[in-house]
Amino acid sequence: MFGQLIFSFLILGIPSGTDLSLTTLPSGLEVWLDGTWHGLAPLTVRGIPPGAHHIRVASRQLWAIQPVDTVMCLGPGLNRVRLTAPGTLHVVSDDAGARVLEDGREVGHSPLMVSRGAAVRRRMSVRVGDETVHLWDWTPMPGSLTTVRLHHHPLRQTPARESGVRAAVLTCIAVMAMAASSAVLARRADDAYDEYRTTAHPDRMRTLFRRARRLDRWASGLWSGFEVGAAVGLAWWILAA
Repeated sequence: MFGQLIFSFLILGIPSGTDLSLTTLPSGLEVWLDGTWHGLAPLTVRGIPPGAHHIRVASRQLWAIQPVDTVMCLGPGLNRVRLTAPGTLHVVSDDAGARVLEDGREVGHSPLMVSRGAAVRRRMSVRVGDETVHLWDWTPMPGSLTTVRLHHHPLRQTPARESGVRAAVLTCIAVMAMAASSAVLARRADDAYDEYRTTAHPDRMRTLFRRARRLDRWASGLWSGFEVGAAVGLAWWILAA
């Protein structure tokens, strides 16, 4: 059998060159072979000397997509190669220098570009100081460019300010309850006074008059408290906001 193989080489000739069939994901990427541009993938380059060769694929349209560089040993015959461009994440934030974390691990500071080859979902976050200001999921698809722009976020309220706002809200609720109670008592005072005017029994008249006067005093006091509380609550709200 070995002799037949040598006889076949003598008749057909030993291959002196090699061919490269190159496809990319995504397709349409530009191809360089040993520093020479050959066109857009998919393509086939013929007559390459066997041995180690430098292959680069890149995209001029998407400037942020990282080029793929590899060195391959090409043997005689047809070599089929498929290269995948990484997915790229471009993070830009108003807070320059904000820390960017990937799955809880810090990968750099904004502005930042992160390239990943595997299409696996990743948990991204941006932290300013000890505060997480943005959180999202990113799946790097081949040859894709994802830009995340983070605008300046309002600072969270301090505990003291939050307490002030809470107290202002409670004060407003209290004064509204005082106004409602004042209206109810004033209505009952009017009803008692109307009944006092229509009754002829002396003891009943005295009881109704006293009740009307007592309810009217309560209604007036609650209304005064509502006016004062409303003014204080409004001023408190303005100062705490």
